[in-house]
Amino acid sequence: MENKKNLSLYVIILLLVLVIIGLIIYIAIQNNIPLTTTGTDTDSTLIDLSNEIENSAQNINSDEDTTGTEIEFVRTFSVDTKLSYSDTTGNYGYIVVNQFQQDMPTVMKIENDLFEQLEEGNSYEFTFRGEVKSNNDHSKLYDIVNDFECVAVNETNKTGLEQRQDAIN
Repeated sequence: MENKKNLSLYVIILLLVLVIIGLIIYIAIQNNIPLTTTGTDTDSTLIDLSNEIENSAQNINSDEDTTGTEIEFVRTFSVDTKLSYSDTTGNYGYIVVNQFQQDMPTVMKIENDLFEQLEEGNSYEFTFRGEVKSNNDHSKLYDIVNDFECVAVNETNKTGLEQRQDAIN
């Protein structure tokens, strides 16, 4: 009888340990925390979630709602084509632009005075201004040219990673 009580106690303790380990794994997955980190010694694997969970909580609290904020930023695009179309008012022209490493040509509406400055095949720093409408990171060129107005254009000879690509925040 005493052996059955001891066995039951061991089974309950084992189940509690498994539940605690499962909860730790669940929390780590929900917070996108790597469960293992490997040091210089490739034979040992350490599990240290305390700093990661604390950092994740700080990141969640530090995210600010930028919706409705007026911002200005610069992005560098190459002008692939100047289209021979204008809008119904005649105040705007259309160009096809492409951003470094995006390989996603996008049609952009631009005021005629800026349109006239552009030459096909050249790269330009486009200054955009507008109101942030959502917490979207605006990583897609399509979203940038639709959500913000181009207010200035300056030719640049910078290439690749040297090009100016301001963050939108």
